[in-house]
Amino acid sequence: MKYFTTTAALLTAGLMVGGTAQGTVLIDDDFDNGDIATGGINGGFGLITNGAGVAGSIGEAGTDATLTSGGGTIVSSNNIGITSNNSFDISSQSEGIVVTYVVSSVDATPSIEVQGPEPGDPSTFQGFKTTSFWIDNDQNFDFTEGLFAVAVSDGSPAIGPGDVRIFIDSPEPGASVKIIAGAGAITFDDSTIDDGYTVKTTLTPDGWSVEFIGLGSLTNNSSSATVTSNVISAAWGTDADDANYSNIFDSTAYVAALQQAPLANSATIDRITVEAVPEPGSLALLALGGVACLRRRRG
Repeated sequence: MKYFTTTAALLTAGLMVGGTAQGTVLIDDDFDNGDIATGGINGGFGLITNGAGVAGSIGEAGTDATLTSGGGTIVSSNNIGITSNNSFDISSQSEGIVVTYVVSSVDATPSIEVQGPEPGDPSTFQGFKTTSFWIDNDQNFDFTEGLFAVAVSDGSPAIGPGDVRIFIDSPEPGASVKIIAGAGAITFDDSTIDDGYTVKTTLTPDGWSVEFIGLGSLTNNSSSATVTSNVISAAWGTDADDANYSNIFDSTAYVAALQQAPLANSATIDRITVEAVPEPGSLALLALGGVACLRRRRG
């Protein structure tokens, strides 16, 4: 029993001493060179918008990318964001990819209330703000093939608590996207959204998972996905009504982050990375390298 315990300890130490369990870095931009269009490893991002509402802007400030939606009109679907200038070959990542978004802040402006036709009428529209994270096979703002999107929405008195939404490309005729988790399906305490959080999405041939750090525990009200504390996960579906993951892995891909709000709003993002999931053989070699390193040190 002692042999197995010692071996396990050495393998664990090997992962720590011999290197990390990270895979090949495909994109890494920490937005610290003052130019949103360049930076990091295959970094650089450009403007993406759906054209609704007043035009917004993107840029870099300090060590963050800045996304600012326009003001002056109330359009609930007003989106402004950044999309990677460089793509990566997702089809060659046999074990999958890990995409991490580190959000520094989201504008703490209260939700917008629009009064009814008569003074004193209750609010007829309650605004909200949503920050979305996309992995897609093109750079356009659309729901086309190859999409996996995560949206983190701030709540409001009329809408309810904050929620997390998951959208995946769908094979259904006439449908452009499959909603895995829609409005109100997976909720959280939206008081945690303004100070920043991290979204870590893992896509593999077997399924997907999205981990949220800094949002607190998630509540699963009704969803086809599994929710454990701060992680949402599910296997890819196989029937005609389930999301079609094959389109996600069939070509090149881009990553994007968008901010949606009825009026002027902003978000800052500290870092976006895309990494390949390490192949099992690479992890084994990494562990063996760590064991060899420990033996040399003991010698």
